[in-house]
Amino acid sequence: MQANQNDRYTDSAGRRSGGSPVLVTAAALFIVAGIAWLVLGPDDTPPEEPATTVVPETPDPTPPRVAEPVAPDIPERVEPEPEPLAEELNEPAAEPEPSAEPEKPPLTLDNSDPLVRDALAPYAAEGLPSDLLGHSNLLERTVAAVDAVRRGVVPSKVFNLPKPAGDFRVQQVGGRTLIDPASYRRYDAIVDAIVATPVEPLAEAFQSYRSLLETAYGALGYAPDKVDNALVAALDRIIALPLPAGDIEVMKVEAVYAYVDEDLEGMKALDKQLLRTGPDNLQRLQDHARELRRALLEP
Repeated sequence: MQANQNDRYTDSAGRRSGGSPVLVTAAALFIVAGIAWLVLGPDDTPPEEPATTVVPETPDPTPPRVAEPVAPDIPERVEPEPEPLAEELNEPAAEPEPSAEPEKPPLTLDNSDPLVRDALAPYAAEGLPSDLLGHSNLLERTVAAVDAVRRGVVPSKVFNLPKPAGDFRVQQVGGRTLIDPASYRRYDAIVDAIVATPVEPLAEAFQSYRSLLETAYGALGYAPDKVDNALVAALDRIIALPLPAGDIEVMKVEAVYAYVDEDLEGMKALDKQLLRTGPDNLQRLQDHARELRRALLEP
């Protein structure tokens, strides 16, 4: 039975192409956290308090306006076994030498936080808010953010990161209220950091930590082996967003701004917030999502 939960996470505590698997996993977490920051919530509402309990999902009666294609499976990468040499076939098996150091415990969701937190420090210096480092259950939150993006939900309760600096701004042009392009510039730095992260290590990180990610996804109440489909579906949602042409008109509705265009206002909350990053930033995010999708599906 699938869970019907909103932005929740569990409270319980391979292949490589250069660099450690923990570092590339941290890079993957950075991208998801960056997207979570971009879609934290409407620019003109206060941030929410950190979530400490499971929060039930509020049913959303709004029909989706963005195409949601069926997400394919991410193929598993199988490392070929090396062929034994002829002399090795005739030699008796060597006795294993006693280990000089005790073996480290296997990496699990319960013990992964310190390693991931230390590995994230370089990325925090590039623009990721340092608030992220203080969170627990980092990998579980990553999966929860992927699930939220897949469903078009703003993952505000997953990371609770601060909003971009500056206020959401509008300008009056010919009697119309338009989004001020200066509002888009607030997102430039975080988008720069996201698109600068290479996609190949991220795809390999997914393969290296697939079992942990499946465990975290199963803890949300879903079939564990569907975490790959959720990741592709999250990327597909970003890719499918229409790039708005020209200025975007908004109107004040009580204390917040809404899109005048009914098609835009009818989108899911996450889709509407991504549009507020601006057409240039959205295009860059979509291009990067396409590259990551290709790297995942074409090993």
